[in-house]
Amino acid sequence: MPTVKLDQELGRLRQALQLRPGDARLHHSLGNVLYALHRPVDALPNYEAAIRLLPSYVEAYNDRGLALQALGRHEEALASFSAALAFRPNYPEACYNRANAHAALNRFAEAEADYRKTIECGLRRPEVYNNLALALGELGRTEEAIGHLRRAIGLHPGFADGWYNLAAALERRGRQQEALAAYDRALACRSDFARAHVARAQLLMQLRRPAEALGSFEQAMRLEPHFPWLRGNWLGARLHACEWVDFDEEVRRLAGEVQAGRQATSPLTALSLLDSPSLQRRAAEVWAPRVARSGAAARLEPAASGGRIRVGYFSADLRPHPVAALTAGMFEHHDRSRFEVFAFSFGPDTADEMRTRLRSAFEHFLDVADRSDEAIAALSRSLGIDIAVDLQGFTEHQRPGIFAHRAAPLQVLFLGYAGTMGAPYIDYLIADRVVVPGESRRDYAEKIVHMPHSFQPNDRSRRIAERRFSRAELGLPETAFVFCCFNAAYKIQPAIFGCWMRILQQVPDSVLWLAQAGERAEASLRAEAQRRGTEPARLIFAPKMPRIEDHLARYRAADLFLDTLPYGAHATASDALWAGSPLLTIRGRAFASRVGASMLTALGLEELIAASLPEYERLAVALATERARLEGLRAKLADARLTAPLFDTEGYTRSMEAAYQAMLERARSGLPPEHLDVGAWMARLS
Repeated sequence: MPTVKLDQELGRLRQALQLRPGDARLHHSLGNVLYALHRPVDALPNYEAAIRLLPSYVEAYNDRGLALQALGRHEEALASFSAALAFRPNYPEACYNRANAHAALNRFAEAEADYRKTIECGLRRPEVYNNLALALGELGRTEEAIGHLRRAIGLHPGFADGWYNLAAALERRGRQQEALAAYDRALACRSDFARAHVARAQLLMQLRRPAEALGSFEQAMRLEPHFPWLRGNWLGARLHACEWVDFDEEVRRLAGEVQAGRQATSPLTALSLLDSPSLQRRAAEVWAPRVARSGAAARLEPAASGGRIRVGYFSADLRPHPVAALTAGMFEHHDRSRFEVFAFSFGPDTADEMRTRLRSAFEHFLDVADRSDEAIAALSRSLGIDIAVDLQGFTEHQRPGIFAHRAAPLQVLFLGYAGTMGAPYIDYLIADRVVVPGESRRDYAEKIVHMPHSFQPNDRSRRIAERRFSRAELGLPETAFVFCCFNAAYKIQPAIFGCWMRILQQVPDSVLWLAQAGERAEASLRAEAQRRGTEPARLIFAPKMPRIEDHLARYRAADLFLDTLPYGAHATASDALWAGSPLLTIRGRAFASRVGASMLTALGLEELIAASLPEYERLAVALATERARLEGLRAKLADARLTAPLFDTEGYTRSMEAAYQAMLERARSGLPPEHLDVGAWMARLS
């Protein structure tokens, strides 16, 4: 009803109540008009008056519940809907509304029961099936949810929310192409559906189609420029496409929004753009409640000592993935006489060589992809896990809700995410004195565990193919000096790229060998090279190789690996160094920009660490023009690979086990988490 007519009805009802103040139905009708005018505070007393006058007035109980729900008073709303159902058990509207109240309180099992009862009572509207599906999704029953979403759409093919939720459910099941088609259907139903534009763009980013994603992000920004996290998503897509128009200005604007506590960016994008531990923490603190809505569960008491320490590793990346490549050897080297090791895998079962290896590396390999966060945490607790290790952090396929529900007495962030989670439910962060120096600990919500050498594990058993590729096979000039960087395209930013172009100009017979980045990104980089006075043909893009052994072997054709800033090489740095390629890095300010420095320090190659971009540029040119100096570093690296701590998988594992023991010893003594120096703790025990 139009507002003018509602105002007229409001006047009529007030006049009628002056004549019949004891008429419950007039009070109820007045409440309904006020509610329709978006005045739930004013509607509420009228519903309560109707109930006082007619205590069995079920419609008034139901509508009072809706007003309370609109005011965010969900517990009271729940009680009001329940009162209506006490008088009329098969009242479908009250049942449906009570289900929504349960869902608002994150009581999804109760919500499911009420949605099903609503349908049994004959209310079979699209939104009922839609909301039932959402509850099932929260309970980890995604396939059931998909079925109910299809029923909702069958009842109303133009139901944009139904298509959107179907797309999200299909995406959770890894059915990405179907999900993309469903997002397209949602947008065909409602072209101004900003949330669907954003979700579609995020899926396109997962599909490594940043150029298309940019279009959807930009459409969303036109519709809702302040949509949560959108600015960071948009800038992240621009990074992947290597599009840098007004880049510095946009990064400064994003930094200001992060500092102000706005929902500006995901923490992962903050790692890529902002070399500031304090800003990264601020971004994480704003993000954390969004992805773990239940908040932090109460701390658990550790089990008494006596048996083996039970460690659970939680990840979506127990498959061919950089995290798996780095950790597989560590998992295999765990001392089974002292540690019982569990994998909680919520990623795809890729049924390949790496997956098979990891299944053998763990005593217990649990596939929990179909379970909810709460159910996974409950399973972990039931298994008596002492220490839950999050290998995911705020990366793709993140599941921080598992840890918000408390999977174990001690919860540790390790490796997968190079920053703080800014959340109260992560107790420790595995680091070292290079990536998180003592003076930076205040910028991390977790207590810092300083490993004796580099925080990053490595697998000493990784194979490098014997094959020696000729430069011609790799598309490289035979006699040129080959600078190399196989980091992902989003890590290449204007400042570092400009530095690279100046290096090429100072080393005339040189090329820059980059990882294949996609047609649009490569075109952007070539255009940037041209704009900066460098021949675009000096950029050579290496296609992905099917076998990692061959990829490692082709590093032999590179002369010097050039790291990026502010997000440096991590697993890629391990690849280069293990393959014998010297790495030149810059020690930045935040964890993600100091990983190369950490690894070089553990190898005794500190002379390859620059303190600034100008020093980095000078070193790169010097190493390219002083071949004897570079060959000396290459020989030093060849020796350090097998003698220095960085690639000592067994030694690293013993240090990690010592870290776990130190954490647990404190907890069992009734002490809270505290910063730990693992090397000092091991020395004390020896």
